[in-house]
Formats: sequence, structure tokens, C-alpha cells
Amino acid sequence: MGIKLVDSRWIDASGLEVRIIDVRRRVDYEEGHIPGASSLPVTVFVKSIGRLKDAPEPKEFEELMSRLGVKNDSPVLAYDDQWGVYAARLLWTLELYGHKDLYLLDRNFSIYVQDGGQVSRDAPKVERSVYTARMDERWLSTKSSISKVLKAASGLVVDAGERMDFLNGHMPGAVNLPWRMCISKDRNFLPEERLKQIFKEHGVAEGTEVTSYCKDGMTSSYIYAALRILGYEKVRLYSRGYAEWEESKQPIVAEFQELMGS
Repeated sequence: MGIKLVDSRWIDASGLEVRIIDVRRRVDYEEGHIPGASSLPVTVFVKSIGRLKDAPEPKEFEELMSRLGVKNDSPVLAYDDQWGVYAARLLWTLELYGHKDLYLLDRNFSIYVQDGGQVSRDAPKVERSVYTARMDERWLSTKSSISKVLKAASGLVVDAGERMDFLNGHMPGAVNLPWRMCISKDRNFLPEERLKQIFKEHGVAEGTEVTSYCKDGMTSSYIYAALRILGYEKVRLYSRGYAEWEESKQPIVAEFQELMGS
């Protein structure tokens, strides 16, 4: 089913029992959140292993979702105040563990408030559910799988980092598409037709298998979400990102150093 971009009016108009998840810091949540939203800070569902940012273990994720009252068939809407970057990481994690009905708020929480959105300071009373994580590895890229893609040139690898970071070091053959290129002035994403044009200009054609990465798999989650919103089915996220690639002494290209003659 992919990821759908929606505004706050959809929550009531859909008629669905939507589980809303706020992935901002707990202190920000307590100062005000969308009514009915539960708190799940990004630092809780993203597992840090040194410099690496990985998905939680299946049992850990089952516990998190069960505690929030999320069932396997629950519609889940996520939001943040980081242009959807952290919320996108949660939605990718949900897809990784087999969840289907996923939604992303189309704007930052702060803009939602500016636009007159309702705010609550009350945490909802949620009945604990039973959630089962069902790994779907087609959304995940690993060091091994991405090495095969690069060697065979069988898909497109997109570096979502800033241009200077890309020039300082990137995977051989990767295309740089900084995630900020896709941000609208007051929305998390540009209109779909403009997004399609940007991806096309960077060689991302429908049917192409695309792997998105960045330093730690966070901003690349944004590119992953954009592609899923557009309906792309062959999309993977390298969640451990360039941090793992560099640490494991894999081949890299450092164009900035070459330009400087070092």
C-alpha cells in the first residue's frame, strides 16, 4: 500500500481508528501534540550502535507497538518537526516489519499549529495490543546487498546527504540527491509532479531498483518516503548508512580531496 501523505483533516474524515505517533522529543510532546497522539521519540525506536543507526530487534519493536496500542492492521500516522525525516524513519521501520497502512503528516508540527491545528497536552489512554513483527527484507539494504548492486550496476544508489558531504566521500557510482531538494516552503514535500521531475533528473525512473543512503540512514529515510509516496515499489534503505560503509573499509570516492589535489 505504500506511504500516503495526508493533512490533519484526514484523521477525522477517514473514519478509521488511526494510531497517531509523535516522534519528537518527549519534552516537546508534553508541551503540546496532536490530540490522540502517542509519544515515541526517535531515540527510542532507532537503535544506536556506536555511530550506526539501526532498526530495533523484532521483539523490541513488537513491544513498542504493543505498548502504543498498534495492531498489525492499524492505520498509523506519524509526524515530527523535522520535515518528516524522523517520521519517515518510523514508517520505514514499520514497512520493514510488515506494516501496510501508513501515513505521513504533510507538514511540520509547528506549521500545523500555525495553521490552526488543535493541540492537546493529554496523553491518550491506550489499550495494549498484540503486535507481531513480520520481517519484509525487500525494503532493507545491507552492506552485502549494496556491494552487489554497485558491482553489477543493477540498480541506482542515491546519496541523500548534502553536496559537500557527498564530495568528501561517497560510494562509487552513487548519485547525489540532497534530501532538502525535495522540501516545499511550508510542506514536508514538494508537489508530486515536481518530485517526479527531480527524481527523473537524477536518473530515478519507475521500475528501477533504488537504494537510498546517507551517513546514518536518517535523511535517506526522507528520500525513501518520497519514493514510496510516489508509488515506487523497488525501494530500499541502507539504514546503517555511510557510517558502516566507511568503518568497514569499503571502496569510497572522495571528489573534494581529488579537486584539492590531495
